[in-house]
Amino acid sequence: MNIVFIGATGNYPLEISASNSKNELISKGLISAGCKVTIINSPIGSSQINSEQLDSTEFGIRYIVFPKKKILKNFKRIWDNIKILKSDTNENIAILSLSYGRLPLLFYYIVIAKLQKYKLVLIINEWRIPPKRRGITFFKIVKDLHELLKINMIPPACDMILPISTFIDKKISKYNKVSLVLPALADIGKIVPLKNENIDNSFLYCGIGYFDVAMMVLKAFNQISKNSKTNLTLVIGFKNDKNNKFKNQILHYIEVNGIKKKVKLLSNISYDRLIALYQTSLALLIPLNENNLQDQSRFPNKIGEYASAGRPIITMNVGDVGVYFDDKSIYYVNKYNVDELAITMNKVARNISHANKVGQNGRIVAEKVLNSELYGKKLYNLFSTLSKK
Repeated sequence: MNIVFIGATGNYPLEISASNSKNELISKGLISAGCKVTIINSPIGSSQINSEQLDSTEFGIRYIVFPKKKILKNFKRIWDNIKILKSDTNENIAILSLSYGRLPLLFYYIVIAKLQKYKLVLIINEWRIPPKRRGITFFKIVKDLHELLKINMIPPACDMILPISTFIDKKISKYNKVSLVLPALADIGKIVPLKNENIDNSFLYCGIGYFDVAMMVLKAFNQISKNSKTNLTLVIGFKNDKNNKFKNQILHYIEVNGIKKKVKLLSNISYDRLIALYQTSLALLIPLNENNLQDQSRFPNKIGEYASAGRPIITMNVGDVGVYFDDKSIYYVNKYNVDELAITMNKVARNISHANKVGQNGRIVAEKVLNSELYGKKLYNLFSTLSKK
């Protein structure tokens, strides 16, 4: 079976992102099921390269990344490549993502894929309708309209939809398309648990752009820091932090509360180092807001990665998390606020033996329920039915 991702990732494998990680896991699962997989990135291209890059990863995923300075040529190269990759004897599947690309770009992918007689599969990882706005501007209205057009025009043009949660699955049921809820997947082979003696005493929060969540974690840790020997590691991306506004707020809070020696602030670290942090952390924090539509509709990619590491996860029972985990395999915080988060963090710090067992149970969930190879087989079987329609 020939599988081609078209513009569904952000310059894979040059950049690290949740979408890139998930699509890599989907690809690995499909390869284990006997498929050939190619990831063709957006024609908008990357400023990191000067010429088209065509290669394969260590996992056997072929990829094509385009240079940013040759956008018009890149559009033609996408057409050329999906034509070359097309199989005359096996099923041809094109995978798109609703999150990647403006409406005209998504239409372009759909048209060229259909002309080459590929079956179309759409990944939906988030739900932006209706948006939450603080004030109305022309640009916000245009953005909202764009999202409305995408969700109403793109899914009907596809043959199959892969929503990340049951929330989105219900929303898209009106299109009467073949669908499969595709949650955050676990990389069982790459992220493995370590022995308990290798675990340190540091909580870990990792989030790119979620500065308000990072501050909540920091405040919760400050509440327990005086009566606990634990530390906190914050991995935060400050790329879009204009004038270091949020970074300065975080540094100021750390300084004022005298927890500088207990808090480590990291940014722009390698994926391998990130995995090492998952494996050695006391517990992994991923707060979810029960009143936030985005959190209700999604299933964070890090859940699969964290569970693979076998370390306890601290989160809220929001969205689809409760579909896969119970209170024996994850720590649930009662509400999305500083005090409740601090209570649960303190619970972990006071009973590390129990926390280790919760982490081990989370790993079992990753192995049995979120395993990327398991979903590779499911997708292969569903894709096979599409080719017969």
